[in-house]
Amino acid sequence: MSSFEYISEHYGNVCRRCINRMCNVHLVPDDVRYQQYPYECDQCGKMANIVTGVRFSGKLKLFGKKLTEEPNRVESVGDEISWYDID
Repeated sequence: MSSFEYISEHYGNVCRRCINRMCNVHLVPDDVRYQQYPYECDQCGKMANIVTGVRFSGKLKLFGKKLTEEPNRVESVGDEISWYDID
């Protein structure tokens, strides 16, 4: 399982900036494929272009990378959004 598959499976819809922060890489927009419309990122909570795939150049950058920090989770309870860190 690649780093991107692990991130998307366990952390949901994520934007490129969150992937860069979590994996300590520098993916540029040409390295990834996006959804057609902006959507809310599950990690930062901002409206952003959600990554749906990684092109070959991005896979080379992600190859062998581990998560350098535990990402934040957004838990929606009604209209309230609460942030918590994963232990």
